[in-house]
Amino acid sequence: MKKSYFKRKTPSKRSKPRVEKFNHWKAYGLTKPAKPRFQGLQGVLWYVVSRYIRKSEYQQYNGACVDGCGRIVEDWRDADCGHFRASSRGFCTRFDRRNLGLQTKYCNNPTWSPDSAYGFGRTIDERYGAGTADELTRLSHKVCREWTPNEYDIAIKGYIKLFEELP
Repeated sequence: MKKSYFKRKTPSKRSKPRVEKFNHWKAYGLTKPAKPRFQGLQGVLWYVVSRYIRKSEYQQYNGACVDGCGRIVEDWRDADCGHFRASSRGFCTRFDRRNLGLQTKYCNNPTWSPDSAYGFGRTIDERYGAGTADELTRLSHKVCREWTPNEYDIAIKGYIKLFEELP
């Protein structure tokens, strides 16, 4: 096949109208963190839930880690909001208040502290009644539907209000 010496002109690119993504963070008056854990409304809800849990449990339990390791957090911003049953296990327990607690960054990492779930479960049973940890374990194996945008909105506004009421 013979090469042509004429260069083919590429068609000019048509500019597509830019579609602005809705900024959920601005809608609630929040600043988006550098690496949100989840996207969209689920990310906003996780941010406000995590912030509320960390600050409220820091004040209520004097910064003690939920898994009973004896470590104390110096500032609630330096802690994690840990899950007893991992959030990757399913939606049923992801935002369940009983499943969440203030943890040190060390204890919230299963590589460094693989046995922290045992102490976490004992603390959950002490706080919410015997059998709560078992109930959360059963619940984590179920398949639940994800929330509607309206349900997310109600939960986000509720946790923002709870956070603002904290001293």
